[in-house]
Amino acid sequence: MTDEPNPWAVSIEEQTGAKNKRQWHLTAVRRYPDCATARGEAERIARTHVPENPASPVERMVMCSGPDAFLVALRGRLGGVFHMRVSVWEVVGLYER
Repeated sequence: MTDEPNPWAVSIEEQTGAKNKRQWHLTAVRRYPDCATARGEAERIARTHVPENPASPVERMVMCSGPDAFLVALRGRLGGVFHMRVSVWEVVGLYER
């Protein structure tokens, strides 16, 4: 464990692009003071975060493989499905050059 004041983080990864050329992008990393807070925020983000795509989501399916990992499928008004991953991480070190 690190001595950092916020040793827990939540990452948000989102899919972007057209059907055949979708790519994953890390869109945010947020820091938290403890594991319980990070896990609660990860679940809240999975249920409420509005990603860039799809532009007009009409359905959200939230899946959880454990307390630290969520996969979200968002279906848009035009039928396309985009995915988002929300993960909890323990920060084990910060390195400066």
